[in-house]
Amino acid sequence: MRVLVAHWQEAVVKLIEDHLPQCEVTCHTHGFAALASVRSAYFDLVISSHYLPVITGFEVLRNMRLHSPNINTSAILLSEGNESPDHHRLAKQLNAAMLSIEEVMKLKNLELWVS
Repeated sequence: MRVLVAHWQEAVVKLIEDHLPQCEVTCHTHGFAALASVRSAYFDLVISSHYLPVITGFEVLRNMRLHSPNINTSAILLSEGNESPDHHRLAKQLNAAMLSIEEVMKLKNLELWVS
């Protein structure tokens, strides 16, 4: 399974990568690189913070849904606990689950997220 992980903190990226030893994981710490990846390669799952430098995680997903081979790819936006109702509404519009890092770490089988 190919997974893209994008988060502004390198420690969080490493934590998620270590949690997915069975997967081929591509990691980025800013939105521009994540956007370039989703536009050029197919992923089975995208996990991204919505707080990314350069281009937000919301913009990465919006572009992914419109202009990439990942139009139907499952997506998880990482919440930090201070999201507004608008953040949740936008995640829903982008067909992405909004989960905390703790919730992602509790997932035993991320393949269930792949539709």
